[in-house]
Amino acid sequence: MSAMSVAGRSSWARVLPVTVALLTATSCHFWEPEKTEITRDDLVGTWVGDAGGRVTFGADHTFRFESVGLDSYTYPSCPDGDSSGSWVFYVEHDGGAFGDETAASGAMLALQFQGQEMGACMLDINVIDAGGTLCVSDDPDFVCTMDERYALERKS
Repeated sequence: MSAMSVAGRSSWARVLPVTVALLTATSCHFWEPEKTEITRDDLVGTWVGDAGGRVTFGADHTFRFESVGLDSYTYPSCPDGDSSGSWVFYVEHDGGAFGDETAASGAMLALQFQGQEMGACMLDINVIDAGGTLCVSDDPDFVCTMDERYALERKS
């Protein structure tokens, strides 16, 4: 083996792990769904998940979860099974996002579960796929942290 091929291999041995790490870190970003704004009129109705869960949003800012899989181990402060509460769209203002009861549209919804203190169950609903799909997230840095996706079944 020549000295050049050994030197060339050691250079690749140093560059390859860095390249793999960069590709791994950036590839997750490319596969993250993009949020899409939706109007209140387009949101209102029953959305059905691919695992059978149902979420119904009312024009009066109420919601109802039926058979939504919020297991108590992963989401210990969230209600398990059927639950209800109120929703608002988030609006961006001064570098942050805040729930606004007067917003007529948005790409992200804040949920307040009935009988729970504000912020006890930190779940948000994000609108993706050009407004045709909803997903649940418990982390503001990720659009969808739960695997189940919801599609509009019927208007209320």
